[in-house]
Amino acid sequence: MISSVAYLIGVLLLLSALSKISTIGIILFIVLVIIVSGVYYFWEVMPFNPENWGGNNKPKSTIPRSKIISEFNTKVAGVSFGKRQSYLKSIGKKLYREEAKYTEIDLIRDPDNKHDPNAIEVVTEKGQVLGYINSQTAKELAIIMDAGANVQASIIDILGYEDKCGDPTNGPYGCSISIYLFDK
Repeated sequence: MISSVAYLIGVLLLLSALSKISTIGIILFIVLVIIVSGVYYFWEVMPFNPENWGGNNKPKSTIPRSKIISEFNTKVAGVSFGKRQSYLKSIGKKLYREEAKYTEIDLIRDPDNKHDPNAIEVVTEKGQVLGYINSQTAKELAIIMDAGANVQASIIDILGYEDKCGDPTNGPYGCSISIYLFDK
């Protein structure tokens, strides 16, 4: 694109030298071409991306989108038990201070759970249990996982980590995750 603009400028300068086109007219036309080229570049070539424009810095997953056959979001249940609130606060701190762009998590089936045979634990890479997939969602997801489907997940938000002004709070915290189902 730049080479075509340079070519056009060269042709216009040659025409101005050979004819009565004013130099100011040529300069105005060149400025117009540069402006239109810039607008085209930022509008078409570089589409709006919050990371490039200093916008929303919510965590992004590295899971390859081209291989996903299904994706859905859900909240993690049982986040108020044990040390789970401190785990969520720690994750929130890393995500919102941009020390991490995403946090991938493991979904582990827990068929021996005394409360729910379809239970699915939400576990960090460090082995910290953040909670469980809610029972209604787990009922369907457990069947898919038990059939051997490739299921992955990542945290998309720590709920309640920031107040309306963007300052950290003292909780209570929640956790929203994305669950991705892949073709085998």
